[in-house]
Amino acid sequence: MLDFSVIFFLVRREVYYFFKKPVFYVWTAVFTAFSAIWAVFFRHIFAIGLSSFSFYLEALSFLIPVGLAFFLASLYRGRDARQVAEFFYSLPVSSYEIVAYRYISAVFLMFFSLLFCVPFFIMFCSAGTFYVGELFSVLIAIILMVVFFAALNSFLIRLYDNPAFSLIFTIFVDFILLFIAALAASFNLPPSLSSLLRFFSPTIRFLRLADAYVALADVMWFFLLSLAFLLFLHLYTEKKRGTRINARSFSVQLLVFLILLLAHSSATSLFFDLSHKRRHTLADVTHALLRKISAPLYIDYYYSDFLETQSPVPEEILSHLRLYTRYSNQVVLRTRKLSGRDEDAERLGIVPQQVESSSASSISYSTVYSGISISYLDKVWVIPVAYEQRLLQYQIASALDALLTGKRPVVGVFTRETGDDYKKSYVSMVGFLARGFDVVAVGPDRDKDFDILIVVDRGSMSDTDVSFIASAIKNNKSVLFAVDSIDIDPQDYFAVKDASDSPLMTFLGHLGIKAENKLIALPPGLNIPLLEEGESSSVSRLVEYPLWLDIKYAQADLPWAKWFSGLHLYWSSPLRLTSKAWKPALVTPPAYSIGMDKSILPGAIASPYGERDISYVVSAVYQSDNGQRMLIVSDADFLSDLSAFTSAHENMDFLLSACTWLAGKDKIIPLVVRDSSVEKLKISSSEERAQIFIFLFNGINIFFIPFILLVIATVIYVRGYNGKKD
Repeated sequence: MLDFSVIFFLVRREVYYFFKKPVFYVWTAVFTAFSAIWAVFFRHIFAIGLSSFSFYLEALSFLIPVGLAFFLASLYRGRDARQVAEFFYSLPVSSYEIVAYRYISAVFLMFFSLLFCVPFFIMFCSAGTFYVGELFSVLIAIILMVVFFAALNSFLIRLYDNPAFSLIFTIFVDFILLFIAALAASFNLPPSLSSLLRFFSPTIRFLRLADAYVALADVMWFFLLSLAFLLFLHLYTEKKRGTRINARSFSVQLLVFLILLLAHSSATSLFFDLSHKRRHTLADVTHALLRKISAPLYIDYYYSDFLETQSPVPEEILSHLRLYTRYSNQVVLRTRKLSGRDEDAERLGIVPQQVESSSASSISYSTVYSGISISYLDKVWVIPVAYEQRLLQYQIASALDALLTGKRPVVGVFTRETGDDYKKSYVSMVGFLARGFDVVAVGPDRDKDFDILIVVDRGSMSDTDVSFIASAIKNNKSVLFAVDSIDIDPQDYFAVKDASDSPLMTFLGHLGIKAENKLIALPPGLNIPLLEEGESSSVSRLVEYPLWLDIKYAQADLPWAKWFSGLHLYWSSPLRLTSKAWKPALVTPPAYSIGMDKSILPGAIASPYGERDISYVVSAVYQSDNGQRMLIVSDADFLSDLSAFTSAHENMDFLLSACTWLAGKDKIIPLVVRDSSVEKLKISSSEERAQIFIFLFNGINIFFIPFILLVIATVIYVRGYNGKKD
């Protein structure tokens, strides 16, 4: 049995002995300064601007083992330590107590060193947005890292009698373990061997725990191996003392070890996502798709080395991509860091982007990449541009679905307003659709196959065009209509054109839906930029424009309606449903209606025009028994780049959700609005104050605290030297 009074007496003795030595304070000063320098200057935490301790914890992950190796080398291999060991071996003190007091002493000293890192955590927390669960997970990760390496190094430091060689050997083994995953990733190893090496990597588990992903398997891994090394150390100590191993005691230890081993294997799939927004939890639909993978699936992330030091993008993307490797052993994540232009990446489909970087004297532009290639069997899906997490899971789920089914849905865009240049007038629409679909231009004169048809019309389509649309509907194609009953041209002084009798509107009337010949006004409206010309200058100002509507709620009982986040409409007309097959989807709050005889110029609309007590239908849906689906929105402009004026990202979310619904992939729709981004740092809106904060942050953590520790070390050394002299 353990005598804890003896253990704690010995721990107090060892700790007191360390506190009287200047080398301890010198080490703590180096520990504190270097960890802060690594995070600020090597990993650029302020330039990247993420509310994440991951970069700082990278430094701790290799400083903790080194510190423990020094402490344990002194405890086991110092001159005084060897004399104490020989003395203990002659006393009736159990090997358990000898192992325990040195292990606990090393752990205590390591945590005392870590106390001087607390100012870093406090100041960094004040600059970012952190949550209790995330801070708790960081604490758990640090504790487990210390517990594990204290046990491992306690065993390693005892294997050789030469103190210097023992210390070097211990640190060498520590670093092999810390970088084993990185070494495995550097070589094209078989998936089974790569998975085995990753299993023995404490770094992966440490950073995963610290990132608020608390997997019970990781916790059990640290405890299991810590117990194993302490068990080996106990047996080794018994052998050194020449005592007989107690079979009963050894059996109990072995039983506990086996129970923990069983618990580790059974806890493989259990985890707690303590992060804000549950960013470490993949949606059920994504998890279901991953379970269908029967062969290795390779995810290659291409990014520029320049981007890595200037933006949070690579770290955010990699953090999300690592989730897929946790959910499936078949997923292999590979990184491809690029310098400058790369023809191979562009040939694959990764699109280069131009970014601006400025200094005190100049402005420069750099070509950067951030794209993803997903390979499965002989098929490849490319995400040309990946700069945010918000839609990344939707894109990858769409890719998995297409790779598993062997078919990528095709959206055909049909509009007469822009002809072959529709991609220039609808840049946002085409870009967002490309995240889950192939996009092609279609029409009577284009023989291209498609699964979903998007029709955009302001009254310009002919009877031939309508025949093409009717043929698509007859062939059971799903259709999204974006149409105007009254066409407003902002490029021609807001000229008004009646489109209520156009061939397409007539055709829609036969389908059971009619757009009325008036516009909807909802004061106060969205802001429109208005340029006022003066005698010598012009002034641009924002004017509330009641014809621009902000729709907040969806009415229809549809999959995408549950996740509807809003829609901005420009010059929308009321829809009248003449067939029960059509159901209202979007309805305005009580609003006014404006006829064509009224002024629609910004700043010149007088209100009220009537009683504001009518809610108008602006969107409707149709769903047949054979699976055909149609959706109509009474505004041809909501898909255009006009949405940039009101920052209407909701319009593109709506488009993506609607097309996913039209494609019959209802389960993927929630991923459109799922946001799992890491919070950004919010130091100060003033650049001057931000610089002052960073200066104080660096000064306290890199200079002031280490300086105080070095002063203490100097005082202790001088006193010790004078004492010896006297």
